[in-house]
Amino acid sequence: MRAVWQSYIFKRVRIHSCLTILMLWLSISTNAQTAADFSINKKEGCIPLSGVNFTDQSSGGTVTRRDWNLGNGTIINAGAATVGTNYLTDGKFYVTLTVTFSNGDIRTKRDSVIVHPRPVADFAADEETGCSPHRVNFTSLATTQTGTITEWLWDFGAGGSTQTDPSFTYNVNGEYNVSLIVKNNWNCESEAAIRLRYIKVYPKVNASFTIPDNADCAAPFTVNFVNTTTGGGVITYEWDFGDGSPKSTDANPTHTYTSTGAFTVTLTARNGSNCVSTYTTPSNSRVFVGKPQPAITAPSSVCANTSVNFSGSVTPADFLYSVKWLFPDNGAVQYGQNTSHTFTTPGTYNIAMVAFNYPQCNDTAWHTISVTPGPVAGFSSDKPLGCSTPFTVQFTDQSSPASGLTYDWNFGDGSPHDVNSSPSHTYTSFGAYTVSLTVTDPATGCAATKQLSNAVRIVKPRVDFTYTPPEGCKPLPVKATARLSDIVDPVTDYIWDFGDGTIITTSVDNATHTYTTAGTFNIKLTIVTQQGCTVSSDTKPVTVADICDDDGSGGGGGGGGGAGVMLGKTCADKYTVTFTDTVQDSQPISWDFGDGSPLYTTAPLNPVTHTFPTTAKKYLVTLTRRNTVTNIVSTAQFRAVIIDEKADFIPDIFNICINKTVNLATIGIDSSNINKYTWDFGDGTTPLMIDNKSYFRNYGKYLNGNTSHTYINNGVFHITLTIEDKLGCTHSFQYPVPVTVEGPVVGFEASPLTSCLKDFTVAFQDTSKPNGSTPIVEWTWNFGDGSPAFVTTRDTLLHHNYSNDTYYRFYNITLKIKDAAGCEAQVTRNNHVKSYRPKASFYSNDVLKCGNHTVTLYNNSSAYNATYIWYYGDGTSSTGYNGSRTYTADGEYDISLVVTDENGCRDSLAKEEYIKLVKPKADFIIGDDSKCAPIALQFFDNSDYANTYEWDFGDGGTGSTDKDPAAHIYAAPGFYQVKLKITGVSGCTDETTKTIRVKGPIGNLTVGAATGCIPFTLPMKVTGSNISSYAWDFGDGTPVQPSTESEVAHVYPLAGTYRPNVILTSPEGCPFTLKAPDPVIVDSAFAKYSIDRPIRCNLDRTVQFTNLSTSAFAPRTYKWLFGDNQESTDEAPVHTYNTPGKYDVTLIVFSRYGCSDTISSQPVVIYKQPEVRIFGDKEKCAKAQVDYRADVISEDAITDYTWKIDQSVVSRQDRFDHRFNTAGTYRLSLTVNTQYGCEETAEEPITIRPLPVPAASPKNTTICIGSPVSLQAHDGDRFSWWPNQWMSGANTDHPQVSPQQDMRYYVKVTNQYGCEELDSVDVHVDEKVNLQHSKDVIICKGERTRLSASGNTPDFVWTPALGLNNPNIASPVASPQQTTTYEVTGISHNTCPSETGRIKVTVGEIPTVDLGPDLTVEAGKSVTLQPVLSNDVVYYNWQPATGLSCINCATPRFIADKDITYRLTVRTQYQCEASDAINIKVACGKGAVYIPNAFTPNHDGKNDRFNIRGFGIQKVKSFRIYNRWGQLVFNRENFLPNDSNAGWDGRFNGQIAEGGTYVYITEVICNEGKPLVLKGTVILIR
Repeated sequence: MRAVWQSYIFKRVRIHSCLTILMLWLSISTNAQTAADFSINKKEGCIPLSGVNFTDQSSGGTVTRRDWNLGNGTIINAGAATVGTNYLTDGKFYVTLTVTFSNGDIRTKRDSVIVHPRPVADFAADEETGCSPHRVNFTSLATTQTGTITEWLWDFGAGGSTQTDPSFTYNVNGEYNVSLIVKNNWNCESEAAIRLRYIKVYPKVNASFTIPDNADCAAPFTVNFVNTTTGGGVITYEWDFGDGSPKSTDANPTHTYTSTGAFTVTLTARNGSNCVSTYTTPSNSRVFVGKPQPAITAPSSVCANTSVNFSGSVTPADFLYSVKWLFPDNGAVQYGQNTSHTFTTPGTYNIAMVAFNYPQCNDTAWHTISVTPGPVAGFSSDKPLGCSTPFTVQFTDQSSPASGLTYDWNFGDGSPHDVNSSPSHTYTSFGAYTVSLTVTDPATGCAATKQLSNAVRIVKPRVDFTYTPPEGCKPLPVKATARLSDIVDPVTDYIWDFGDGTIITTSVDNATHTYTTAGTFNIKLTIVTQQGCTVSSDTKPVTVADICDDDGSGGGGGGGGGAGVMLGKTCADKYTVTFTDTVQDSQPISWDFGDGSPLYTTAPLNPVTHTFPTTAKKYLVTLTRRNTVTNIVSTAQFRAVIIDEKADFIPDIFNICINKTVNLATIGIDSSNINKYTWDFGDGTTPLMIDNKSYFRNYGKYLNGNTSHTYINNGVFHITLTIEDKLGCTHSFQYPVPVTVEGPVVGFEASPLTSCLKDFTVAFQDTSKPNGSTPIVEWTWNFGDGSPAFVTTRDTLLHHNYSNDTYYRFYNITLKIKDAAGCEAQVTRNNHVKSYRPKASFYSNDVLKCGNHTVTLYNNSSAYNATYIWYYGDGTSSTGYNGSRTYTADGEYDISLVVTDENGCRDSLAKEEYIKLVKPKADFIIGDDSKCAPIALQFFDNSDYANTYEWDFGDGGTGSTDKDPAAHIYAAPGFYQVKLKITGVSGCTDETTKTIRVKGPIGNLTVGAATGCIPFTLPMKVTGSNISSYAWDFGDGTPVQPSTESEVAHVYPLAGTYRPNVILTSPEGCPFTLKAPDPVIVDSAFAKYSIDRPIRCNLDRTVQFTNLSTSAFAPRTYKWLFGDNQESTDEAPVHTYNTPGKYDVTLIVFSRYGCSDTISSQPVVIYKQPEVRIFGDKEKCAKAQVDYRADVISEDAITDYTWKIDQSVVSRQDRFDHRFNTAGTYRLSLTVNTQYGCEETAEEPITIRPLPVPAASPKNTTICIGSPVSLQAHDGDRFSWWPNQWMSGANTDHPQVSPQQDMRYYVKVTNQYGCEELDSVDVHVDEKVNLQHSKDVIICKGERTRLSASGNTPDFVWTPALGLNNPNIASPVASPQQTTTYEVTGISHNTCPSETGRIKVTVGEIPTVDLGPDLTVEAGKSVTLQPVLSNDVVYYNWQPATGLSCINCATPRFIADKDITYRLTVRTQYQCEASDAINIKVACGKGAVYIPNAFTPNHDGKNDRFNIRGFGIQKVKSFRIYNRWGQLVFNRENFLPNDSNAGWDGRFNGQIAEGGTYVYITEVICNEGKPLVLKGTVILIR
């Protein structure tokens, strides 16, 4: 009050001073105007807008009176200069000040105050209860009367959000308060909308139960269920006992089963909409009530020794657990639902079936069976095995009794069964067959079966053979051995066909035959079995040569050598050979050694030794021998081959540097004669052996022996090649020129080789040694650190700087040197220079611990081969890779690690206060709490060493687990105990509690009954403390005014849901809103309905009623009164009235909360049926027009007419015309429909007379042109045919026609009823074939020609078919082997006959031509080609024409020049053609090269140049001419021979050379690639 008073005095002083100044001004101015004015301290704000002050600021005179109207009902007359008020409702309030001045002026000023509404916070959640983790989607339902919501502050109890419609997941079980505060764009804040324990999060329910006793063998059976379900919150249960009884919601129900069965019990447990668990009893844990009821299905009588099937069934089916069968005939006990049993002894037996369910309750069923004696089946066969088809087997019955039986044979091959007792059967296919015999005794019906698998096996033998050798020279003995499989019948004969006309039959599996003629022969083996089966093998070839090469190494053909001769050789004299005739019963007569020596006939002749000249290596040897048994003289020839290979080779280089390679190539060695090559490189390395023989055996080709070798040392080395030939003979050759290897020896030294520094320098000194006096001229250093290679030409000490950032790095040093001769050497020393930079590092997972004082330290240092020392900060230390220390007291400890690597380099790491052994301490800080409730209060963790948090905000809900939780909303004022519990390392805990005060009034709202019907009166009352005023808001728009009334009663005139609240204001000005705990529901009911067709026919008396009633809240219930003493409670009933009439309908509706209403608005009217008759003709002919009309009497308006004939609708008018197309009796009906659904039908029979059926025939016939045909019609008294062209008898029922083209004839037939009908026939006229074919033709044997035929047909047949590719087409291809006349028939496909023609195909023979074997001719020699030709050749053509004397003659000549192939093509008079080719190989020799001995370069055009000419020359490689002083006067290389411009023109250095004798040397290359060197002299004549 003092402060206010001082302010007032201050204002009075200021006003007095202003008035003084004003009076002075007025004394000066005589025209002053009075004006009203005032100021407002708060012109705009949110509800409640309190402390709004208005201050008079009128001017122009002295104010004597002030009247205030503040716009909210507050009126202050004669008020003070400053007034104030609180605005408790929103809106725009107009404030008026009326002032009265001392001069009598009255002035008014008007202004306004705007009060913005507070928004109303509200929200909803989609899932209020659930299991953790429980995700909840929140929806803001906040509203604001004006403006928009701009801010949302959510408190979920365990977190918060500022989103409009947030989602939040609750991970901890509990019951959470949820609050929401919103602001609108006026910055007006709502009260807090709070739901206490709104979100309930429980452990997930897990349904389970036990049944202490789940089985009884008799009903009824009472079962107790023990619920063992786990889970949080309110759990609801639903039991399904599996017997169709109502479900139970008890926790531990008891249920009585009254019927037999196995019942599956299911428990469904819920503790939230999304938390459901179901448990169903396993199969063997079901409830079992009663005993199983077994039943047996089996025949009543069976035959002995017959398997009988017993089928068991159990009722109920779930009781089928195990079944036991008891058979008294032999005491057998069998198990299983179904079984089989064979009775061996006749008699009558009672079979028992005992059925058990799972609890072993059981019952027994019995079945009586009579067993009568039965037959025994048996049989045998004469031939169970066969090797060919068809194969006939005789089967013999061995069944008992031996007579009086019937038989059923199944032979297993799909053929029909046989009913004879002992049948024979023929099999037509190979295979293994199961045969069964079923015998039946007709007297008893008993049957028996014997089935024998593989009773008959018919297998085709498989024939193959091996033989050796497959090739060789005559006489060639070959041995063949049979390889047989699938033999089921013994082999009696082996028939060997050796392909040369020799056939040998043996009883053993091998045969030997000697071939005495050359050729390729096919061997085939045929076997004959005991049953006469004959099977042949595929053929295999044997190749026999006339003459073979034999080098004495064992490769000759025939009997151990060429032509049965064995060669003996020695390495000492390779050209001397000893020949031994190895043929049995043979005596040599003479030897011709083929080397020009005389025929050798001097005894002894076996063996014989001969020395061949060295001029050749192959000689044709002829042996004449006499067979000492037959005295027949024969000759044998073979080529004796001399193996005389000489080692020779050439290196590609002779002077090399160290580490270079020499390539070695063999010269002039026939690799096919070599077993192995051995190279000695002369440098002490192991000789290289190349195994040529093995390589050829493995890969099929020979090696040439070439190789290479790398020399790694200096020196002079002689290379030697040693070869071993096929005879084991060796020859060595050392190359006369050695390989010289030169080069320096590289080396260096370095210091230091190790360092602990990041940057260090190493000195490198070259220690290389030169090769003799050849100096080293270049050094290339690579220091291994990625720097460029350093190249120098001076031998000097080098220093290289290294820099290393890693804990170790090893460097590879390379020095490469080169000397003045270009030889190089290089050395690399790996890991030569080493840099060490250890880096200490460690970590621990125990840096913060509570209660456990053992700490482990993990080493992650970077060091090479290091040792470690740990210092633990408490005076102790240890060694080892990792550290570990158990501390005895809490504290903070420094940890150090020292690392020393293998080079002694060291690093250390110290971490101060790294290990903290502490206990957690809970503490928190409270944010700004100066606001009134509702308040969003922030809490901040201030704990030490905390890992997890549990907040309890003291308002009853589960709190947050965040470190600094989202702002927590306190909706109500009061005192709250806030607790924080923390958990630190090692599970240690601590907690603290603080009391907070939320400002505002404290009250409690009680509300009366919350439901009722309009109008509804609601009482409400507030009890509490610290309350100065109450502002009641009933939620229905009633103005809100602050009052002092704590208890009110309000009337709601309209239906709806209302949420009343009251704003309490404390003396300190804090408002607080109390809301009714539940919404107020005011209900209403209004009855209304409609009727589907209230007026209708008596046939349709069932009426659908549609309910249109409404109420504020559903569901609703109804009561219908139908006016015929019938009622219904359905929402939309269907009601059937029994009789026509008028009925009043009443509907009474009841709302959800007990409100009701009644209505009777519309009656139901039911009409009677109409009467219907039909007028019209009742009899007509088919296809005649008939008129019908309706005659109807009805009290209801007719809407539809429906005419039907035999149920088919024909019209919908009251009359109609109709044509009946078919004779017969019809049912005509008329159905009439009225406006309101009445329907009536009248029917009449209609008779329709038949039309005649002409059945004109033939309906569609075909004739060959010019042929007649008779027509026929029926079913009439009169006939008329047209057109009458080509017709006779047009007015009869059978006229005759002979048309020349396709025609259609019509006939009209009239029957006894005078009815007429038309019909027609078609006569098709066929054309003839008109065959055409190709002319006679001439072809050559083996050629083809196409024949052709055409005509009015697509099909042709040619005969004979021999030689035709297809005898059934129009244009076959003919290739007959002899002249043939073919007949072709054009097949007619109509009524006309087929036609035939003939074509002759003349076949000419193919001529024969043989140019003989290929020729090798010396270059320049004249050769005449003389082919062998058949006598029918009339034409010759030689190609190419190159060098031939003629190309169209029989025997042309040519001069041998180069290799060439000539082909001769010949023809006969029929143009039949054949050809043959001959290869001419031209051998080049000195005689083929023509070099003149003189020339005259005088430019007369004759002998002006000295040239090289000749035949068989590929090129002239070099041509050099020297004068008598040895000067080279002419040189040319690589030019063609016979080039007149390529020779020497007689000039030397551009000048004319003097006459005289010159020496020439030339090397020419023959066409076959052979070099030829020629030397001689030539005279230059001037």
